[in-house]
Amino acid sequence: MVGEGDKARTPRKRIQNDGAPMKNGRHADSSHLHDNGVNGSTNGGDAAVDNCAFAPYKATNGSGRVRSRRRKWIENRRKKKSLPLILGICLGCFFIVFSFVMWRIYSKLSASQIASSSINSINDRENERILSKIPNTNSPLTEEQEQEILQAARDELNQFPISIGADDNGANSDWETIQHPGTEALKYFTGDSHPMKKRATASELARLLSGKKVIRGGNGNNDNKNGDGSDSSVEGGHMRVPKFWDPAPYRMIADERERRSAVPPSGDLPRDGVRRYLGNFGSRLVTPAEAKSIGSRIPNSKNDGELLETIFVAVASYRDWQCSSTVESAFSRASHPERIRVAVVDQIRLGKDKPCSVPPDECDKFPATCKHRSQIDYFTVESELSVGPVFARHLGHRLYRGEYFAIQSDAHVSFVLGWDDEIIEQW
Repeated sequence: MVGEGDKARTPRKRIQNDGAPMKNGRHADSSHLHDNGVNGSTNGGDAAVDNCAFAPYKATNGSGRVRSRRRKWIENRRKKKSLPLILGICLGCFFIVFSFVMWRIYSKLSASQIASSSINSINDRENERILSKIPNTNSPLTEEQEQEILQAARDELNQFPISIGADDNGANSDWETIQHPGTEALKYFTGDSHPMKKRATASELARLLSGKKVIRGGNGNNDNKNGDGSDSSVEGGHMRVPKFWDPAPYRMIADERERRSAVPPSGDLPRDGVRRYLGNFGSRLVTPAEAKSIGSRIPNSKNDGELLETIFVAVASYRDWQCSSTVESAFSRASHPERIRVAVVDQIRLGKDKPCSVPPDECDKFPATCKHRSQIDYFTVESELSVGPVFARHLGHRLYRGEYFAIQSDAHVSFVLGWDDEIIEQW
């Protein structure tokens, strides 16, 4: 009889041992099997069955398929694990590149704004220091107190020449956005068919101002590009222009006058300081002391100790081929060209007309212009967007930067010899 302990091991006798073939569910070589009941040796039977139980797993076909499936499972698991890793690396690289690009753009756009805010904060601290010397009362500022403020800011107010600077990507804080005069005309002529929710292009304004019918689309051209492929100076019916000259000391005096006055300021008037300081927009006459406090002076290179009043010349040019000669004449025929500053509003057909500015390779024809290049500013406007001489003169006045005298001239003028001394003497 078979012992109770051997009954549980009986099914394991179907396992092949040492690679011996099986026949009808039994081993061909019966000597490999031990009948524990016959031999009566339980321990020996256990040892034999144990040998039969563990050895065959190394050679059976079933175990090979298990290993194959396990290898495939491991490979698939590795692929699934590596995919998120690859995606994470790609996203990380994209984020780094994107952050670097945005940082470069931000630093470029905000550099001038940061510099301007720093200068303004310095000026504010300087203004507070100046005001601290004046008694803080409700009595009006005296003329001597006002001149004391201006004298303390002499270095800031007596700079020459001061350029309007470039307005790269609208980042110049000394420039502002205004509505082009043709925008209102566009509203008037097109009525409700052109609501200003749609941005008026430069070409639409140009066609309107020239009397041509406004055509929208269908021509295959980019309305926001000039003939030479550059961006238009007018976008959406608006344009970027220099701000009016408005240094902080004049604003400070105007603010103090209002604070110490019983009359509240008018909310309809602009808040720029120069016009509030000089007569408050015509509400009173300008005093001689106020008139003399405006304007820069520079040392006379021909006479030590003498100061020369600076002269601002505003030139409005409309497709004028003599503009460059006019600027050359202003410098070459002046007794003191070092005190002249010229600002040109150059209205030209871009890509077709020759600009008023002189290229470096033509300095032999315009030597005085090239010598005093730092004293010249050019503001270029597409001639198609011109609306007459009044607006052109307005743009020219925006280029003024604190010179003592200011005149305006056409772009086809020949100045006489010593014109600067003579015009001041006549004044």
